[in-house]
Amino acid sequence: MASRMQTSEEIEEYLFDSESDEGDIYIPTSSEDSSLEDEADIGLPGTSAIAGYNWSEDAEFSPPSFPFQGNKSGIRVITDRHSELDIFELLFTEENICIITDETNRYFEQVSAKNLLSPNIQDSWKQTTTTELMIFFGLCMLMGSVKKNAIRDYWSSDPKISTPFFSDTMSRSRFELLLRMLHFVNNLTIDPANRLSKFGNILQNLKASWKSYFYPYENVCIDESLFLWKGRLSFKQYIPSKRSRFGIKLYILADCKTKFVLDIIVYTGKTTEIADTYKAFGHSGSVVLTLLEDYYGRNHKLYIDNYYTSPALIERLKIEGIQSCGTVRQNRKNLPNDRKKLVRGEVSVFHTDSMLYERWVDRREVRMLTNFLPHKMETEASTSTSTSTTKPLTVLKYNGNMGAVDNLDTVLSYNQTPRKTVKWYKKLFFHFLDICTYNSYILYTDKHPNKYRHFSEFRLELIQQIVDKYTPSYDYCHTKSGRPSKYENPKRLKLEKHFLSLIPPTEKSKKPYRRCHVCGNSKINPRKRVQTRYECKKCDVALCVTPCMEIYHTKLVF
Repeated sequence: MASRMQTSEEIEEYLFDSESDEGDIYIPTSSEDSSLEDEADIGLPGTSAIAGYNWSEDAEFSPPSFPFQGNKSGIRVITDRHSELDIFELLFTEENICIITDETNRYFEQVSAKNLLSPNIQDSWKQTTTTELMIFFGLCMLMGSVKKNAIRDYWSSDPKISTPFFSDTMSRSRFELLLRMLHFVNNLTIDPANRLSKFGNILQNLKASWKSYFYPYENVCIDESLFLWKGRLSFKQYIPSKRSRFGIKLYILADCKTKFVLDIIVYTGKTTEIADTYKAFGHSGSVVLTLLEDYYGRNHKLYIDNYYTSPALIERLKIEGIQSCGTVRQNRKNLPNDRKKLVRGEVSVFHTDSMLYERWVDRREVRMLTNFLPHKMETEASTSTSTSTTKPLTVLKYNGNMGAVDNLDTVLSYNQTPRKTVKWYKKLFFHFLDICTYNSYILYTDKHPNKYRHFSEFRLELIQQIVDKYTPSYDYCHTKSGRPSKYENPKRLKLEKHFLSLIPPTEKSKKPYRRCHVCGNSKINPRKRVQTRYECKKCDVALCVTPCMEIYHTKLVF
C-alpha cells in the first residue's frame, strides 16, 4: 500500500476529483493519476488526433487576440429604489420565498401525519408565512456575525452573553421549529437519481437571478471552492490543499473585476450537472464549457488553473469565442516535448498556430498555456521588500485575475450563516444565501461606492432592514411561554426613551396623585406610602421625580 502512495508534496499540489460514489474519501495513486486527471486530453477529432499540435520553439510568436465585445457588461439593476434590502430581494426573489414557505408548511403536515412530533408541537404550530420566513432568514444571517456556541445562547437572558435583539424579534421555540421544518421541495416528488433534488428549483432560480442583473466584464475566472461538510455524504470530497479539507466541492465562475459570482456547479460525482455534449473533454473540461455557455462569442478572457487547462480545451474555447490563459500540468497530453534543464529565471517558449506554451522557473517550475497573450518578460516590484522580479506576462496576468473565488471564501469565512446540522442540503442552502448577500453587496457598492468599507457593515444593515420591514406584519412569534428566567431583563431596563409626565386629570380630580411604585415596593429599603403627581407613561407606573425615576429604570432589584 505504501509503495503506491504519492509524496506529501505531490498530494498537496493535487486537486482530487472523485468519480466514485462508494466511499467518502478518494485519494488517487500515481497509477490512477493519468486516467483521472488527463481525461480531458483524449485526443479529439480535428485537434490532437489529426493536427498533432505542431509545436515550434519561437519566443517571438504572438497568438492572435480579438477585441472584447463589452457593450452588455456591467450591473443591470432595474429599479428606482436602491436600498440594501431592495438589491437583496432582486437576487433572493419573492418566488423563492413563496416556494420555501409552501414546502415548509407541507413538510410539517407530512411529518405530523406520521406522528413524529410531540402533541405540544402539533398544537402550537401555525402556518408560516413569507413575512415570518424573511425574519427567520434575517436572524440566521445575524448568527453569522454574532458567534455563540449554541442556538439557545442567542436567547439567553444572562447579562454576560445576552443579545436581546433575538428575543425581541422571535421566540426561541418558534425559531427552532422553523429551522427543523425548513424545506425546499415536496418529498413525494423527489427524484432519487438527482442528488440535488432536495433543493427543488431554488438553486436554479438563484443562479438565474444572478445572471439577470449582472453581465461580466472582459476577464472571468473559474476555480473550485470547498464547502465544509464532515458528515456522511457519497459525493463528499477530500482536498488537503483547501482550508476545509472535507466537504462539498463547488465549481465557481466569477467576474475578475468586481468578484461577482456568476454561476456555480455543485459536484455530485457522476451525476454532476454538466452538458452531455462536452463529455469528450472529460470532467474538468466539461465543467468549464458548461459554465461558459452563456458567454460564447464575445471574446471574454478566461483564467483557469492546472486542474482544467489542456491543449484540447484551449482549442475548443478559441472556437467558441473565449480567450483563455492558465497553468498546465506537465503530464497533460499533446504538450511540447521540452526536456531542457532550466535554472531559476530562465524560460522556454513553444507555440502552435494558435497557442503559446511557456515553461518558466522561479522557486519552482511553472507551465503556462494561453491562446491570446504573447511571450513577454515584465518586472514586478515586491510589495514586502525593495526587490523586484522579472516574470512572464502570462504569469502576471494569471496572478492578477485568479483571486475572485478565494476572495469569496475569505469574505464569507468571517460572516458564515451555516451552522452545524445533520441535513447537508440545509447547510448548503444557507451558504447560497450568503453568496446572495455577497453579490448584493457588490451590486449595492456599485451604486453607492463610498458608503461601505466592509461587507460585514452591509450585512448588518441588511439584517436591520429585513427586521424593520417585516416584523410589524406578524405578531405570534413574540409570545413567550414557560417560567421567566432568573436573568429576565425587563422592558424598563432596555435602551428605550422613558420620560416623566404629569398624571392626567380624572373626573374626580384635576390634579390626581398616585402611590410611587419604587417607594411602595422596595426590597432593599423600608417601604413607604409616598404620593406623587408624576408617572412614566411608557411603563405606566407612578414615580417620584428623584431618585425613584432613576432607580426604577437602572436597577433590576430596587
